[in-house]
Amino acid sequence: IRELKRVLKHGAPLLITFPFGRFENHSWFQQFDAELADRLVQEFAPSRAAEFVYEYVATGWQLSDRGRCASCEFFDVTESKYFKAGSRIDFPAHFPAGESAVMCLELTK
Repeated sequence: IRELKRVLKHGAPLLITFPFGRFENHSWFQQFDAELADRLVQEFAPSRAAEFVYEYVATGWQLSDRGRCASCEFFDVTESKYFKAGSRIDFPAHFPAGESAVMCLELTK
């Protein structure tokens, strides 16, 4: 994050989006929780910050908030019965194929 800030022009925004909810480490990516998101913002130390949280529901993506999405989990479709022989895991009722929530940050240098 420090390096991203270093290469930005003064006053330029960094736009960053990541899976959000309950912390999960999937080795090739992490789903951020509120604490990790706050650490990222604190490390960047923006002059201005905006945050948007979106939740995936049965009708699609909708604007939400941290509290509502705090327990959202990543759904790994490759672990489901449709991809892995012997698995009993089925899609959740609202059919997310991945993250159930994302956080979008705009951090201005």
